[in-house]
Amino acid sequence: MNKLNAIVLGSLLSVSALSAVNAAETTASATWQASATKDSESDLVITPTRALNFVYSANTKSFNTDTGLFDVAIRGDHSTATSFKLEAILDDSNNTLFSVGGESTKLKVGARWGGNDLGSVGGTVGAKSTAWTTLVDSASNTGVSSGLWNLTTSAGAAADTEVTGQDKFVFYVDSAQDNAGAAKEFKDLTNSLWEGTVSVAFRATWG
Repeated sequence: MNKLNAIVLGSLLSVSALSAVNAAETTASATWQASATKDSESDLVITPTRALNFVYSANTKSFNTDTGLFDVAIRGDHSTATSFKLEAILDDSNNTLFSVGGESTKLKVGARWGGNDLGSVGGTVGAKSTAWTTLVDSASNTGVSSGLWNLTTSAGAAADTEVTGQDKFVFYVDSAQDNAGAAKEFKDLTNSLWEGTVSVAFRATWG
């Protein structure tokens, strides 16, 4: 049976971090946007539903993690499919926040699913894996308890069927670098505003 594949990219845009001189905390916010690709038989849409906020804590000397909720909708004729798998991977060519004003520094952002780091295209963040992370897979019963499990019912669904699900990633500030790429400790960063984008790619496969 032929496999059908659809890949969609969800982005965190307008990410910023701002701190005042002598402030104990630094905040960051992000607004999600999403785009979808469609082949002749499938339609995969990812819609992020909330902004992110990273706050630096002088006590822990790190930024907090934050939850990025996203909705998934699947349409298209998958009536001949018997299995479904959804995977994700961080685009580490597009996960950097750049300082605006002051010392030139940058922050790398990572993501976790179910407590484990997402793989990234270049293997530069988290566990440094370049593998796609499986979110749900009906063939192996992976992700049965997740909010995306309902998407597996798209296997065998007729063309006029829409299947939806919602779940979340946990995003975190993975590391900091100076303009030359040398590592910096979060505690050594000067007060600044950081802006940039972060993207996660999704891949759906029907078998």
